[in-house]
Amino acid sequence: MILWDFSTGEELYRLPAHTQPVLSAQFSPDSKYVYSISTDGLLMQWKIPTFKTMPETLDWINTNRYVRPLTCDERLHYRVEPLCDQESP
Repeated sequence: MILWDFSTGEELYRLPAHTQPVLSAQFSPDSKYVYSISTDGLLMQWKIPTFKTMPETLDWINTNRYVRPLTCDERLHYRVEPLCDQESP
């Protein structure tokens, strides 16, 4: 798993161990760990030593995160408003 700074393209951390693609990764509430799950069936805990405070971590996440838009099918499935028209792609 690799954590990237999207604004600069800089690799921040390389966390090797999964042998298959990572499905999801989440920061812990105390900002000290990242948890990842992969198609290799492993749930892993990673210590992130450089983030010292929750505000610093939240600032970094808000600056660097990317959330893709949901498709119409996903909006319908999860009932996310506004729902797409049935005839929209």
